[in-house]
Amino acid sequence: MMVSFYSCNENPNEPIATKEKILKTQEVIFFSSDRDGKATNIFMMTPDGEIIKQITKYNWGEFVAMAISPDSNQLLFYQAAPGLDITVGMDTYIYKIKEDTIIGPITQGHPGNFTPDGKKFAFSRHTFTMQGGFESIYLYDLTDSSETKLTEDEHTSFHPQISPDGNYIAYGSAFFSDSMHYWQLHLMDINGGYITNLTAPNNAYYASSPVFTPDGQSVVFYYCERQWIYDICRLDINTNAINYITLNHVNGRYDITSNFYNPNVSKDGTKVYFYSNIYDYQYPQPVEIYSINMDGTQLKKITNNIYWDSHPISGIVSFYLEK
Repeated sequence: MMVSFYSCNENPNEPIATKEKILKTQEVIFFSSDRDGKATNIFMMTPDGEIIKQITKYNWGEFVAMAISPDSNQLLFYQAAPGLDITVGMDTYIYKIKEDTIIGPITQGHPGNFTPDGKKFAFSRHTFTMQGGFESIYLYDLTDSSETKLTEDEHTSFHPQISPDGNYIAYGSAFFSDSMHYWQLHLMDINGGYITNLTAPNNAYYASSPVFTPDGQSVVFYYCERQWIYDICRLDINTNAINYITLNHVNGRYDITSNFYNPNVSKDGTKVYFYSNIYDYQYPQPVEIYSINMDGTQLKKITNNIYWDSHPISGIVSFYLEK
């Protein structure tokens, strides 16, 4: 499909400039990067790392893509103030991919993903009460701009992800135990009814950012077994069995902070995308995006540069490019 756009010209004696745009449909990866030197904006690239276009073009803030809608035409993303914790100071937006337009801010909070019909999305918001600060999970209805609170203030709950059938939400929760702060995964129904814990602190210090596989039978997340080395893992919801997809805890260097974060599963469920933050205080390293097969084979570095590239979100979308 090809569309022609005609620009206005103040001089009637000059020919009218014509720009042609071609509609393309392909697998892409949305990701955050500071490569424009202004802010941490959102870019779109091929699965091989070739930059297609820059999505946001802000001069301030950190912008992070979170989910693609079921109709493949809406990208859910948020803005965070530089230097703040990722659960504070967020504004949520939607990018219309084919129209190349941004809607929002829609609400304040850290978004998760859409319901299967695309009419709602889950998000978490940091609020302060007499008992302290908490993160609670909500559902936002795009049809009437209403919000429904799903979790109470007594516990900090964040990173909600709605299951492919729309019946469940996997999420993270933080609590203190034995003078330590633990982050674990839990499961509730779409109305906020608690079902079960998915991970337990007796074998994990940190489990976070769950994303469902397309069949809804498992979640992929990043995970630390008290070793300060983070890996990408897969958890079976029915058995709670955890399988390592990456082996960073085996191969990582313990003298350098080496971590794998924020996985995203491809639409067909065969690949996992994530980013690696390897930092030596004497020799700062770039933040880079990787892919790996769901079975743990073919680990591949997608971006390899001096930039901070993070939070990959993959999907098959349609978009216009100038010819």
